[in-house]
Amino acid sequence: MVTINLAAQSTYFKLKPSTSKDSGIFIEVSAYNFIEPFILGKDEKGRDTLNVIVHKSDCIKALGNIMCSLPLFTSKSGVSLTQTSPVPIFEELSAKIQEFFGKENSKELTKLYFTDLQGRKYIWGTEGRSAAFEIRKFFIANHTSITFSVDENNALNLRFETHVVSDNREEFEPLKTQEILGKDRNDISGPLQQIFFGAPGTGKSHTIKQVCKKYPHYRITFHPDTDYAAFVGSYKPITIEEPVYTNIGTTAHPVVDTTTGNQLTQKKITYNYVTQPFLKAYIEAWKEQKNENAQPVFLVIEEINRGNCAQIFGDIFQLLDRNECGYSDYPITTDSDLEKVLANSFANLEVFNAETVNSIYDDDIVSKVKDGTHLLLPNNLYIWATMNTSDQSLFPIDSAFKRRWDWKYIKISDSGMNYYIAVNGNEYDWWEFVQAINRKIEEEGTQEDKKLGYFFAKTTQNDDGRYIINADKFLSKVLFFLYNDVYKDFGYDDDIFKGENGTPMQFADYFDHLGNTVEPAVERFLQNLGLKPINVSEEAYSNEDADTEQENLSE
Repeated sequence: MVTINLAAQSTYFKLKPSTSKDSGIFIEVSAYNFIEPFILGKDEKGRDTLNVIVHKSDCIKALGNIMCSLPLFTSKSGVSLTQTSPVPIFEELSAKIQEFFGKENSKELTKLYFTDLQGRKYIWGTEGRSAAFEIRKFFIANHTSITFSVDENNALNLRFETHVVSDNREEFEPLKTQEILGKDRNDISGPLQQIFFGAPGTGKSHTIKQVCKKYPHYRITFHPDTDYAAFVGSYKPITIEEPVYTNIGTTAHPVVDTTTGNQLTQKKITYNYVTQPFLKAYIEAWKEQKNENAQPVFLVIEEINRGNCAQIFGDIFQLLDRNECGYSDYPITTDSDLEKVLANSFANLEVFNAETVNSIYDDDIVSKVKDGTHLLLPNNLYIWATMNTSDQSLFPIDSAFKRRWDWKYIKISDSGMNYYIAVNGNEYDWWEFVQAINRKIEEEGTQEDKKLGYFFAKTTQNDDGRYIINADKFLSKVLFFLYNDVYKDFGYDDDIFKGENGTPMQFADYFDHLGNTVEPAVERFLQNLGLKPINVSEEAYSNEDADTEQENLSE
């Protein structure tokens, strides 16, 4: 197998103007040596001829990437031509694909010619050039690679990748959703729609916050009462003040306060359409499209599984299907109320890549978006969400909804923050506790959403800069959760709940008669897990263990 990264002077499309008349694809000596055993012979003009198998999927992917990379340049008779509209190119090349492949997924490209030019071999074209299926029309200079390989039938396969990266990159890499239509957002790691899921306290919200904090972002937390109106928008009553007038004859005159000389006003209740997080993010994202490099806009949904997603999203559900260019596959029509709001918001909107976007739908969809008659998610609108493991869902999320998201699992792990539990004058390592209690929870056969993540409890920073979870916080946050959410269905017979007299400690046993935390009881719980204070030497524990073992032997 040999791969060739194509040079600037040798392909059909270029990212920059060029007057080069070269119409072939130059290949290196090593590539020609690999191909040479498959050469059929010479034609009447002395050119090497070759048959290779090409694949329909390569052509379709390449065509899609070309359409998302305009403006491009081609050269004809030494004159550089700017290709700003993808429609003619798309129609020509898609017709060629259909004509050549039909319903087949791969096909043999016959009589591919090789010609010498100044000591270099290059691919000239195919037989009957005017009507030929020319693979070079699916290539972009500097951003296409072709691979020759031999399959199990000893046939020579030609595979190619056409993609565009920013001009300051030297390496080849696949086209990413974030880079389409010239928008380079490589600092964002993740797809346009994804759900971060895992146990509570694993840092799901923090992960999203770190990515989107420097971009426009809008946040909403789902709960059982969240509905379409709270997510998208609706008419709501608002109070306004308006001046008071009196009619004298047919003329209205302002009513003036005789003391201050100011015109009197009165409060009035009226109804306005109030936009909610989805519409705010949607409008902001489209306004960003006026720029060549539109910056990302984030809609962040916390606890997405705590709301009824089917009810909340409504027909917006259809917009979640995104095409290769990052836009919604299926625009939806708006009602008259929303249409007015959007038309007013987009009154002066100019979309930089309007022609390219329109070509995707074979329709003036950008005008419909600006007029507010249609909703269409732009490719710079990111919808990211969080959820605890689905077993805690208040509403089930159906499979059709799940398929429209990428899922990012955030596992329970040591963050390296060095949290400590401060109780009864001693300190215990928080991560050791998390590991120990999660092992216990797993032994009970409970689901992962019952486990604790590293950030389950908030800390305070002490004078020496270390992060501490004090006894009160540990009791109210951690023990309360364990007693009421994890072990209430199993009982408290496990040794971790054993008190001084050997009987299980109830939750009330951690408080004195005044309601204050009994820290020795909290520490006993930690020690029942087998944890040791970090400020007690291992040698002291070794001696204590030895003494205990000796006592047991003497009994």
